Amino acid sequence: MADLWSAAIGAGGALFGGVLAGGFSLLKGRQEAANSERDRVEQRMVLHRTSRREAYLAVLAAYSEVDRRTDAVMRMRPPPTANLNVAEEFYAADEALRSLREAVAAAQLEGPIAVAEAASALWSACWERHVLLADCTAGNIGSSTQLYALADAADEEKVAAPHTARRSFLDAAQAAVGGNAPGFG
Repeated sequence: MADLWSAAIGAGGALFGGVLAGGFSLLKGRQEAANSERDRVEQRMVLHRTSRREAYLAVLAAYSEVDRRTDAVMRMRPPPTANLNVAEEFYAADEALRSLREAVAAAQLEGPIAVAEAASALWSACWERHVLLADCTAGNIGSSTQLYALADAADEEKVAAPHTARRSFLDAAQAAVGGNAPGFG
């Protein structure tokens, strides 16, 4: 009978050991699955953040080109007569505005809403400044004064609006990519 109890205790110990090892293996497998899921989520967040950052940088680069082209337009003088063609500087500024509109559309797709709205406001401010300069050119044909000097006090706000809109876009973009978080600045 003692041999029977010894065998039963040995078999029970082996069974308990197998169940215990299996339980630990199951727990380890679940922990590894949770860790790999966390890693995948983190990688997606990093990729999304990188994608947003690239879209936002494209907006800033396009804005810089618009600003550079607009400065060239502002240094122009209106044509001496009304029948002359539109200056090349206006065409270059138009092309830069088209590039900005494309970059803004990409930023709007990336989001969030605050950045999309700031990007849209940036494009609108640049477009309004461009239209103002075109109107200023058409209204002052024959003038020998550069366009920046022809804008009156009410129009100076439209001329400066893109710079304010750029700052708003930068603030929204920094918040979206975590640039305002502790450790970033």
